[in-house]
Amino acid sequence: MALKLLKCLEAKMSKDPQLKEFMLATMNSHKHKGYIRRLEDRELAPNDITWYLLIFTVTNPNKKKTRLVWDAAARSQGVSLLVKGSRHTSVIDGNSHTL
Repeated sequence: MALKLLKCLEAKMSKDPQLKEFMLATMNSHKHKGYIRRLEDRELAPNDITWYLLIFTVTNPNKKKTRLVWDAAARSQGVSLLVKGSRHTSVIDGNSHTL
């Protein structure tokens, strides 16, 4: 599923240079701020299971503003990275964040 969505996003960016520039600028900004980073080999799980956090863009037509969405709720084989509770949202790594 992740690869299919990546291919769709790449195709969309190849047709829309403004979207491509937005994506590159946003990802570079997030990297510079420390929000995202490439994992080091020692941080990878030894069990060959890899999770990908899907991204997509949405545009508000009234404001003509595009934003990047990190889709932790996307499901693969019935499982997502996000488990919703009544007061907390737990991420698969075990960290819990109060809503």
